[in-house]
Amino acid sequence: MNNRENREDNGKPKHPTRVGIALGAPTIDYANGGDIRGMVRANEAFLKLATAETKIASSRGGAVAGKAQVAEFRDMLATTCDRMAAMVGKGTTEEEALAAKPFADLDAKWAGNERDSVNFIRMAYNSFKRS
Repeated sequence: MNNRENREDNGKPKHPTRVGIALGAPTIDYANGGDIRGMVRANEAFLKLATAETKIASSRGGAVAGKAQVAEFRDMLATTCDRMAAMVGKGTTEEEALAAKPFADLDAKWAGNERDSVNFIRMAYNSFKRS
């Protein structure tokens, strides 16, 4: 579905095409080209289209969010992206990144458990390191 097909007659978006609002730590499919930087850009683009009345259904089902929640999700993604970019830029290994727990302050809200936290660190790290 292209952007034109995804609009109501009034020009407002009908729905995002898997923007990625997860209301939790997202899945980054880095093995198939997924990238945390792309997730940040996608959420920024969606926020430009959304209005205060826009409702977003999570790709994981169940949860519905508004523009404010998408902005909060985008902010979390941008924070994690910046932190991981700095670590990778300094030559940090994946094991060192895991040990550093760079997103620990975000885990209470965004990671459901320790496994989700570890997986998100791995996905963020590998979105920078993939070939």
